[in-house]
Amino acid sequence: MARTSTRLLALAALTAALAACGGGSDSGGAPAAQGGGTPPQGGGPATGTQTLTLDWDGNTEADLAGYRIYRSTVSGSYQAAIATVPPGTTTYTATGLQSRTTYFFVVTATNTSLGESVHSNEVSKTFQ
Repeated sequence: MARTSTRLLALAALTAALAACGGGSDSGGAPAAQGGGTPPQGGGPATGTQTLTLDWDGNTEADLAGYRIYRSTVSGSYQAAIATVPPGTTTYTATGLQSRTTYFFVVTATNTSLGESVHSNEVSKTFQ
């Protein structure tokens, strides 16, 4: 299977990382995205699935509990997190993404007091 890779520019710092949930200063970074997969052949319906790897600057707060990753096909509209990752992890690979669909992602930081930061700046990727 052929694999392509695209890197989106990181947008801006993870907004107020744990500060928004009582944790301190902003020490995070916005997610960037790398995607790959096999594009559909011909003009028919979308076929195949894609993967996308997000990476971000880690938060250095002492009470960092981890990160939550959110995905949507509608800009600015996020419901439940699709994944959580532990402190020290600054990447996440989303799988099963459909061709001819635009996906939007944000990341939040969580602390040991169950607080959650505001969403990072949004990144998006459209698979052809």
